[in-house]
Amino acid sequence: MILASKPDIIHPPFYSITSVPFFQTFSGSEYMTEISAAGSPFTNTRSAARPFLTSPTRWDMNVYLLEGKVECTAGVTATVSAGEVGRLDETAGTVTVEPFAQDAIPDFVRGELDGISLDGIPETAEPAADPEPDPIADALAQYRVVAAQASAYDYGADDPTGDYRYALARMRADSNIPALLLEQDTTFGISNVLVFQYEPDNGQAVQSDGTMSEGVAQAGGYRDGLSVAGDGNGILATEFSSGSGMGSTSRVTLNGNSLQSTTLWEGNVFEDTDPTSEEIGYLEIDWHDIADLSGLDSWTPPAGEPSQPAPDQPEPDGTTLPTDGDRIVFRGTLGAYSYNEVLALQGQSDPNPGSDMGETYYLIVLDEPQTMNLRSGDGLSSRDGEVHLVNITYAEGITQYVGQSLAFSIDPERTYWPSNTSLPLGEPSTDDVHVLS
Repeated sequence: MILASKPDIIHPPFYSITSVPFFQTFSGSEYMTEISAAGSPFTNTRSAARPFLTSPTRWDMNVYLLEGKVECTAGVTATVSAGEVGRLDETAGTVTVEPFAQDAIPDFVRGELDGISLDGIPETAEPAADPEPDPIADALAQYRVVAAQASAYDYGADDPTGDYRYALARMRADSNIPALLLEQDTTFGISNVLVFQYEPDNGQAVQSDGTMSEGVAQAGGYRDGLSVAGDGNGILATEFSSGSGMGSTSRVTLNGNSLQSTTLWEGNVFEDTDPTSEEIGYLEIDWHDIADLSGLDSWTPPAGEPSQPAPDQPEPDGTTLPTDGDRIVFRGTLGAYSYNEVLALQGQSDPNPGSDMGETYYLIVLDEPQTMNLRSGDGLSSRDGEVHLVNITYAEGITQYVGQSLAFSIDPERTYWPSNTSLPLGEPSTDDVHVLS
């Protein structure tokens, strides 16, 4: 048994534990240590093993092996060979093994190395290799700075709510570095999005020219949505009018520092099929509240089956329409329109110039034209006619359904064909409407 006390550094002579010769050094606060064959953490696996040891703290110890091989135990067991150091952490219960060089051997150990060869141990340690550059990690660090000052940027809107979100998405087909999308909500219902792209050449996140938008306008039936392109190249932007159904899908990417929009499809969302969902696919954008920046800790490109159908577009409903007694049931989308928007919806010139009084028209645009038997304008008879939209401007409790595609019913005895050229031209009106789904 050897007893060593420490004021600063103590290096006892070359001695052995279970026939293993070694040197031991201690450093740190003063303490007493006791080493015995029975309690040794080292087991000799070759009689010629020669280690020396250092102990940075009372509970840590390093064994540097000059020759042979030993097993070190501190909760776990690891084998240390010549030219390696085993770092034992009794508190954590770990043993870490790594190579060392001759310049790590203290002078007092060198003085007692008679007959011990160091040929297998390099004279100096190899300089640590520079870490591989990680442009994505660098980009995320820059994006944290940008997101933290989200309210300082100009989103092109005069009525922000003060709510902000962020997300990551690839905006360049030739780069795996995602862009930062920064979104600002507005009281109008449309959110505006800025795009920042990290440039590894200068180590900066550069704001792109232009903006994107998504949301549902509070009036007019306009809506648009953003999704990650299923092929990993940019954002898919959809927009359409819930009244007329006319809309488009575009791919938005970065060209240099400018947003570039390429139209992929145009048509009527009620009548035509947008092939984008099958050809490219839509993936949901993973938005995060600006108060939680954990979404910038790491980034993995989105994966999974693209969502169907295109976001914010009405999904074709092949189910049977509900019934509502003797009422006429149909499916359509309720929209809020100005005088000129009604003219545009019907593709008509103004039959009553000067009649625009600033009124808002609430119209249900039918998914499919439907023949209905309704009362004539004078209320004395009924007649059949093809209905494309129904005017329910004076119905109560309907504004909450603006922008929604639903099943409605009307009472044919309280729905009237027009008897003049008032808008909407040639289409029926009623104040008796039921919302069924």
